[in-house]
Amino acid sequence: MQVLDEYLRAVSGFKGTDDLLDDGPPNPFLISVLPRPIRSLPTLSTYEVKGSEGCQKDDLGKASGTSQWVEALERYLSPTLVHYAPMVRAAALTCFAGLTSSVFFSLPDSKQNFIISSIVTAASKDEVPSVRSAACRAIGVIASFPRISARKNNLEELVNVILSNTFDTSVSVRITASWALANICDSLRHNVGTVDAEKCPTIDVSPLSLLAECALRLTKDGDKIKANAVRALGNLSRFVNFSDGNPIDSHSDSCSEVSLKSELKHETKREAKPSTSSSWLERMVQSFVSCVTTGNVKVQWNVCHALRNLFLNESIRLQYMTW
Repeated sequence: MQVLDEYLRAVSGFKGTDDLLDDGPPNPFLISVLPRPIRSLPTLSTYEVKGSEGCQKDDLGKASGTSQWVEALERYLSPTLVHYAPMVRAAALTCFAGLTSSVFFSLPDSKQNFIISSIVTAASKDEVPSVRSAACRAIGVIASFPRISARKNNLEELVNVILSNTFDTSVSVRITASWALANICDSLRHNVGTVDAEKCPTIDVSPLSLLAECALRLTKDGDKIKANAVRALGNLSRFVNFSDGNPIDSHSDSCSEVSLKSELKHETKREAKPSTSSSWLERMVQSFVSCVTTGNVKVQWNVCHALRNLFLNESIRLQYMTW
């Protein structure tokens, strides 16, 4: 399964997590996880990997790696996803974390739905923490694809299962769930700031409150989780409108609506009403100050970038305030 994973990453043109946001600017928060060198699998279709060229297009206009992924899904991943051994299930789910946006959306709709259904089911229902963790990592990759934001139901599913997994008793699950949470917030930030208004989602108050409350709660967890929580808050603080008491994005007038319903019992019990943006701002700053003094180097690094995003938020203009 590890060789299959590395092969699929190579044919997909996957270079690491810096590649998640298609044409977006380089994100200093995301640390690349480069795949190890791979060798071709004789059982799969022959494919010449061109490392420096990334994901190419074939004569039919499909992304390179599409046929290999379809074959892998049908012959290898479908049976291994329900394998009795947790290690095998986790390895199969890890393969999905090597998908690129171009390959994913070049797959038939049935295959896309199968992938999303598989990772959501594993993250929410599998009894083994390592499998849930692998599923959360895959969700963190796929939820980062900009076009996912235009798919209301898919985005709701992915967000809900990630928020739920941030309550998991297993630290390994909370780590990958918090990483996925930060990626989702990064994708929202990227899409809200896009020039193409048709692809830019409007984020309702309630979902943003759930994301922010979740991230604020996770800043009190361990350093590995705290680093991701700070990154999530930094992404939200870049586009949330803090000026009018309603935590909405400043691009809402020109964007199509994306309503993220929450079915999480934990969150709704703790936050029956969405927090105001002024409350967010105060608590975010308090969290940043706390994390920069108590967190490790990675946490402190992310705090610095989060504060940069906060200073770039046009609704508060912190750089012009008298302190």
